Amino acid sequence: MIQKVLIANRGEIAVRIIQTCRILGIRTVVAYSKCDKDTMAVFLADEAICIGDSSPSDSYLNIPAILEAAKNTGCDSLHPGYGFLSENDEFAKRAHESGIIFIGPSSNILEKTANKFRMKETARKLGIPVIPSADEDKCPLMIKSSYGGGGKGIKIVKNRGDFDYCLKSAKLSLNTGFSGDNFFLEQIIDLYKHIDIQFVADKFGKISILPARDCSVQSHYQKVIEETPVSNIPKELLEKMEQDAVKLIKEVGFDNVGTIEFLVDKQMNYYFLEINSRLQVEHTVTEEATGIDLVEQQIRIASGQKNRLPMKVSAKKCAIECRLSAKDNGELNIFSLPTGKDVRIDTYIYQGYRIKPYYDPLIAKIIVSDKERRRAISKMKLALDEIIILGAHTNVDELYETISREDYIVGSYSYFGENE
Repeated sequence: MIQKVLIANRGEIAVRIIQTCRILGIRTVVAYSKCDKDTMAVFLADEAICIGDSSPSDSYLNIPAILEAAKNTGCDSLHPGYGFLSENDEFAKRAHESGIIFIGPSSNILEKTANKFRMKETARKLGIPVIPSADEDKCPLMIKSSYGGGGKGIKIVKNRGDFDYCLKSAKLSLNTGFSGDNFFLEQIIDLYKHIDIQFVADKFGKISILPARDCSVQSHYQKVIEETPVSNIPKELLEKMEQDAVKLIKEVGFDNVGTIEFLVDKQMNYYFLEINSRLQVEHTVTEEATGIDLVEQQIRIASGQKNRLPMKVSAKKCAIECRLSAKDNGELNIFSLPTGKDVRIDTYIYQGYRIKPYYDPLIAKIIVSDKERRRAISKMKLALDEIIILGAHTNVDELYETISREDYIVGSYSYFGENE
């Protein structure tokens, strides 16, 4: 079993990893940038080590500095969290060469799955539906980055004359942590839902499929609200997506925790989108709905243990997550988040903390659960009502407004790409 983990990330995910490691009796070291010395993860970890200046390129994207930090603190493993270097095959390869266990898929799998266009072609060969390609002379169309970017590299081209501008804009919007800036073009489809298939796969070929997530509430192609299990999608369609997910998992030989994403149109056709070879931000709703600790599963599989989950895991209740994000970089003079039965808060900040301008604006994840979906929605409304933040503006009002809408309450909502 892994003994000491370097957490090569920041924010709430660093705190989240520490929590599981403590339960498992694993020591933790947080690698932090200079401006992150006052975050909660630094205080909670057994050790903390500065890896560079505030800019991500000088710290959380600095492979030599991270590996040196792991070596100097005696870590036998590292957890990349999500974002930054979490899907970087070169990072995983160099960690392995340094004798450090990378808690995630092996580097050869990351190399296979990193290129979204190549995975699309792999899916096509397996008979899995994909969104048709487009020609730049036939608008409207969608520009997508071959190397992901969490939706940041997606741009809509409505007119041919806008193509060059949109392509340049897509390139500028990408995080420098991704391994390339190649792009491909797709037709625009009449979208209804964005569905994630969460899975756990070990090094011995066993695959477990967990309840699907509905991640359709988005803004600028960034997920905002997620829930599981999925409603308003036929059971037979979900089963087909799960079967295709298993085909892809076997094809790439996946050996850790991951997610396969699909899009569903209003005619109930589905299309493979991508494989996320890491922990998702929204893994929390799956954990709350099933009682399974996905970070623990990552650690156990990386340690060489077998996947002991059932082949198909069912949801015990409904779980909903709202991503609370800051709109500016103020100091949190008052910061009070909800508490109560069936309310989970994942955060890394506290009263008096000043939000940093260098990183993602996510400051907390609010997760609620209940056996009945409508009761879960009511709990979320109550939780959002209880949030008190002074010193910085957040999106709490928009979150409350969204979950109060009738189409959200009945599950027929379709907000993919809203505000683009």
